[in-house]
Amino acid sequence: VLFNREKNTFEKFNDNGVLDYIRDIEVDEFGNLWLASSNGITIFDPLKKLFVKQIRSEPNNPNGPISNNITTLFREKNGIIWATTYSNAVTKITYNRNLDLSFENLKEIIRDKKGNAVKSMMKDSKGNIWISTFEGIGIYNSVTGKIFAIRASGNNPYSLKENGVNTVFEDRSGTIWIGHGTVGISKIKSNKGFHVLARDSDQQETLAGNNVMAIHTDKDGTLWANIVDGGIHKIDFHGNYDTYPSI
Repeated sequence: VLFNREKNTFEKFNDNGVLDYIRDIEVDEFGNLWLASSNGITIFDPLKKLFVKQIRSEPNNPNGPISNNITTLFREKNGIIWATTYSNAVTKITYNRNLDLSFENLKEIIRDKKGNAVKSMMKDSKGNIWISTFEGIGIYNSVTGKIFAIRASGNNPYSLKENGVNTVFEDRSGTIWIGHGTVGISKIKSNKGFHVLARDSDQQETLAGNNVMAIHTDKDGTLWANIVDGGIHKIDFHGNYDTYPSI
């Protein structure tokens, strides 16, 4: 559906049944919309108002994406978009203006976890790509091509509090913030270990919930977290909390 701002109307486009439902949308530098679904990726040109390309995994074809069951899309930079999947893998898609494509598949983000869903990706200030999954985090080094996994490991302060990770975000100070599925937010800076922010019913200033879906900062550096059934949560540099449950 395309919204026309001048007419204040919506225009619907028929994809002939290719898309079931859209899970994520990414925009490339040429203005094309990349639409992720459980039936692969479809590229839509809003100027021509046409679906111009379909990207699908085909049996016995190594020169394509690893899976059609796409969870999210991540534009690393001009010419590169990543697709995350429910198959413990991600696909790096290199493209140009003519939409000539090449593919690189990273398999086993977390070793021996075949049904592991990849939730999101983030590139940090050092060039590493953080891959969030239900079974931990994979940190991909594009120079070496290796993936370093971070997972929960008992009381080890240098491990995750839990393996279920929805999102990872880096603020302007270099601190990494991790949104979990059931234990709130972890943060890590340099090699100082993890500090967990979680809901505590006995404290007034606490997280509104522990299922954190997204984390971002505004222009002032204030951290905002989207919490399932908890609204939007604001955390400033001094550790003060504000919750907006009606948003």
